[in-house]
Amino acid sequence: MKIEVAEGPTGLLLVHVLGTERLGCEAAYNRFLLHHNLAYWTLIVRASFCDQSLLAQSITPDGHASGEIVIAQASEISAKLTELLESELSHWIVRASASQASG
Repeated sequence: MKIEVAEGPTGLLLVHVLGTERLGCEAAYNRFLLHHNLAYWTLIVRASFCDQSLLAQSITPDGHASGEIVIAQASEISAKLTELLESELSHWIVRASASQASG
């Protein structure tokens, strides 16, 4: 089996995510970047070889990684990725603010 890996210049890494799932991931990720005026944010999405689900993980600019989330249905891609990215962004902002206040 050939595994397709696509890495974008803004931090999106897709591992064997194909077709409409790939388009859904790219759209949700790009909307997040544009909405928050970000140039880079690491998001890793990979296909599960055990079932038809996707596994996603966000890594903030300061290197904190989220837990993996499971996206079981293609129809959930946008909502689940948006929820993951927004949550990690808010955690990152809190950490950055605390770091600036103590530094």
